[in-house]
Amino acid sequence: MEGWIWGLAGITLIGIAVTWIRLARQRPTKVVISNPALGVLNLAGSAGDELATHDLAVLASLFDDVRRSDGEPPICDVLLLYCDIGPDGKVSGSTRTLREIIRDSRASVVVVARDHPVGSYTAAVPRAAFGRANIVMTLRRKGSTFPRFLARIFSEMKGGVSMPVAWNKLAPQVPGAAHVDVPETVFVCEAGEIAFG
Repeated sequence: MEGWIWGLAGITLIGIAVTWIRLARQRPTKVVISNPALGVLNLAGSAGDELATHDLAVLASLFDDVRRSDGEPPICDVLLLYCDIGPDGKVSGSTRTLREIIRDSRASVVVVARDHPVGSYTAAVPRAAFGRANIVMTLRRKGSTFPRFLARIFSEMKGGVSMPVAWNKLAPQVPGAAHVDVPETVFVCEAGEIAFG
């Protein structure tokens, strides 16, 4: 996968040094999204609805608009996706692939908000010329840790801090660092320096 990849809670991926070297070489432009809209796509039935309700209680106030759907991807800036992804990468309850859902939502930030193993994500997010975003892939939510951590990330972004910088601030990728207050996720930073205005 292209872009910067950051892992949490013992997931060993590309680290800070590589990320910042790439950042310096490419000199990415920070994109600031004014009045960001939060989209919620639930393809997981009542289990997804329960998680979405819990997450929105923490996250909804950080966005100017919340758009919910149980079928078509809502047009939004940040998409919370509640779905089941099989080992083959197929998204249950949809005829679309994960990349197609991302493309059709037009989201710059996509959070797969249910737990999946790394292998499902590897199959679901192959390199593609479309459906690129900053993608947070959840391995283990750790209960209310998940929405609280996202709220901290999005609050930093609302203050003008770009997503990769906020991520590094809240979950620094230092060998041996314990991240007890963060969920287990993989952050694929394809869209780069996204912030909110």
